[in-house]
Parts: sequence; C-alpha cells; structure tokens
Amino acid sequence: MYQNIPRFSIFLLMGILLLLLSVCSQKDAVSGVWVAKITLPETGRSMSGLKMKLAQAGSTVQGVLLFGKEEGVPLVGTLHDGELKISSPNKDGLAIAIDARIESKQKITGKASLDYRTPKLGNQHDEALIEMSR
Repeated sequence: MYQNIPRFSIFLLMGILLLLLSVCSQKDAVSGVWVAKITLPETGRSMSGLKMKLAQAGSTVQGVLLFGKEEGVPLVGTLHDGELKISSPNKDGLAIAIDARIESKQKITGKASLDYRTPKLGNQHDEALIEMSR
C-alpha cells in the first residue's frame, strides 16, 4: 500500500508531525501565576514571595512582576525550546531581564539581570539567580 509513496514524502510528513508536537507541547507552558525568589549569589540575600502573572500566546510571553501590593512591572519576551527570555522596561529606576529554563510544569530556574538607576542607589547592575514555582 505504501510502496507508491516516495520516501521523501514520508520523511517530510514525519518532520511536520514532530514540529507540530513540539509547538503543542509548549502551548501555555508558562501561562498563569508564578511565585518567584531572586537571590544575589555574592551576598546570599534574596527577595522571595514575588509574584509573576504570565500569559503565553505561541512563543510570545507577556505579563507583570508584582512587588507586594504595588503596581507591577510589565514583562515581555519569548519562549522557545524551553528557554524563557523576558524583560521589563526601566520603571521607577529598575529594569529586569530574565533568562531561564523550564524545568517542569511547576518550576522555572535561571538568571536575572537587575539594572538600577535611582538617586539612592545610583547606577548599579546585579546578576542574580531566579527560581519560579507554581
């Protein structure tokens, strides 16, 4: 029955199927509310209990990072092959860039770059570790 189908067509069909499975497996992989902890490795000091509300549409991710009850910091970025890259514009003297990996449906870990520009702190840059869980 399959002898009349060229091998190239079978391989092409298999490739398309694998691509579709890959895209479907990432569908809404990060949508929802995450609790985040950011730790400065040099000092061990951390900020915990931060909340991130993320929404994913395809490979595009948007959301907000909430510090307590204050208005949040907007986040935009991408998710590709389990790599989450999101960042914020400078708001109230703080800009954040997160480069993380999805470990499971419940856990994301990676690095956060924090850029401060305030009269109190001046211009400062910190590299931190970030852990996110649901």
